[in-house]
Amino acid sequence: MADEMLGEFINEATEHFATAASLLLSLTKTTAVDPETVNACFRSLHTVKGCAGFLDLHRIRRVAHAGEQVLDALRAGSLGGSAATWDILLATVVRLEEILADLEKHQVEPAGDDHELITQLEAVLTMPTTHDVGIISAVEERAAGQPPASLDACVGGLIACGRKDTDEICRQVARITDLAKAEGWQGELRATLEELYACVATMIGNPEGMDGEFALADMYVHVQALQRLHQ
Repeated sequence: MADEMLGEFINEATEHFATAASLLLSLTKTTAVDPETVNACFRSLHTVKGCAGFLDLHRIRRVAHAGEQVLDALRAGSLGGSAATWDILLATVVRLEEILADLEKHQVEPAGDDHELITQLEAVLTMPTTHDVGIISAVEERAAGQPPASLDACVGGLIACGRKDTDEICRQVARITDLAKAEGWQGELRATLEELYACVATMIGNPEGMDGEFALADMYVHVQALQRLHQ
């Protein structure tokens, strides 16, 4: 009976992961959040998580839950779409497919460490959104009667920051977002700003690890790209 249940789970999970991967690939073409697509992805991971918990497949349950949390934030509108968000969600589905393939081969869930992946997913949930940083900026800049800071000034402030200066980094990103809202940034400018948000989220989620160091380097690349595109 247990073998039969496991076999059914593997078949159903395979279909759910294939569906989720296909839907996420469609989302990579834009930073816009399509509610129907995100809902379908959420349902796939939520279903697998529930069945995995029933079968004591702890790795699958934990990874699916972490991915589901990001999708739920996208559904609720508390998280915006970005290339970084779609990439980490695709990586989550790939990891789940790898675990499932090993489970099917050996009929037992493989051992493994998913901490780094789950940490990255949790970091995405702390990613500054346009709404959040816009509020911060309004308090700091416009409430004082000041116009939005120039992009060059904000970029200079970010480049002067160290990786642990998260408060100052968030303040400068808030100022850039205020400028983006005032000028109505779209297209590549907007997409690059979303990538900047992802770097900040990674640094906040990994203040001591190498991922945070790489994110700091990426942040410099993205702010310089913003300057180039803004000219």
